[in-house]
Amino acid sequence: ILSRADDNTVMEAVDPEVSVTCMDLTHVKKSFQLALLCTKRHPSERPTMQDVSRVLVSFLPAPPTKASLLPKPVDYAKFVVNNGQQQPSVIQQQQPLQENNSSDAQWFVRFKEVISKNTL
Repeated sequence: ILSRADDNTVMEAVDPEVSVTCMDLTHVKKSFQLALLCTKRHPSERPTMQDVSRVLVSFLPAPPTKASLLPKPVDYAKFVVNNGQQQPSVIQQQQPLQENNSSDAQWFVRFKEVISKNTL
């Protein structure tokens, strides 16, 4: 792959069956780029396994939403009683999701920067 990356023919290494069945060949190309990042000489330049798994999972199609994952309907009476303020328990439940999304966003920005510098 490394030799093909140098002359921009990396997609020729893809099995023809993958080329026919793959929904988005850019994911294949990005996977090759990610693999090349994992082979950097200095460990500090390599992504962690957690980062690698996040990128690979991002290539998967979104799972169907379950009713239990959707936000709960607002009880209008409680909303009025609380003067339109969210209850503290609702705010606390939302915070961990926001923190996780921001760290994911930071990694994706970093990955995008590295990929743009090392375009195949």
